[in-house]
Amino acid sequence: MGGIWSGNGELSIYIILMTFLFSADYLKKRMSLKVYALRIVFFFITAMWGEIKMLYFFLPLCVYGTYVLLKKMSLKHIAILIVAWISAIPILTMVLSLYYDEEYVSQTLNKEELEAYNTNNYGFTEESLNRGTIFEKSTYFLNTPVHLIIGHGLGSGNLSTLFHTEVLDQYARTCYAFFTMSYLLIEVGYIGLILFLSIHVLLLYRFYLFYKRTTDEIIKYWAALGILATAATFLMIYYNSVPLNNYYFGYLFWAMCFIGIRERNRYIQNKK
Repeated sequence: MGGIWSGNGELSIYIILMTFLFSADYLKKRMSLKVYALRIVFFFITAMWGEIKMLYFFLPLCVYGTYVLLKKMSLKHIAILIVAWISAIPILTMVLSLYYDEEYVSQTLNKEELEAYNTNNYGFTEESLNRGTIFEKSTYFLNTPVHLIIGHGLGSGNLSTLFHTEVLDQYARTCYAFFTMSYLLIEVGYIGLILFLSIHVLLLYRFYLFYKRTTDEIIKYWAALGILATAATFLMIYYNSVPLNNYYFGYLFWAMCFIGIRERNRYIQNKK
């Protein structure tokens, strides 16, 4: 399922960012409804094939978020959100039932099952973390005040067989390498995690300033895509380790947004 990517994590990034881009192009009338619908349906089918559960819920939000940022806020937005909230579970149940059995669909859309999915032991050992237990169980490897603050050192948690580390030997059973936040905590502690998150907050704020201060539709278009892409990155930081070890496509997307804003500003300046 990973295709040209190394796995479903990278594939998820591609699907999310392209959903933003295609939705924006459709709203700006650069893409027909038929082509747009086919691409979104294909993305959802791909998520089902790859069993990327996060995308079942997040893809509709990607479409809605793009719509909100590229259209003026109105009562219509609120009405659409209310209708979507009410109909989300029945629609997802119907769609997933086309491919999966009743037990899988029930577990996927059940609140208690979803909570267990994010809090159960990820590696089937008592010490292993999961998305919802990273901070609670990080005491396994952050067991001194120094480690809590600065971790075990940059590079100490790498999974290389050539550059093997004692940290990996001792704490591999916790599955820290599967999640961005736990990987950061074991290497650089809470200071490193806070700095990493702060960089993304500043990036989000930068795109927001472009979006808020301009009346130019093209700048607003690229700024909106930057906001959406950065917001989605926070989800991926929670969900897996891709933002740490293989986020090149995300970096290229941010660069594309910044270049689009820069070139449009140059064009406006040259016209004056």
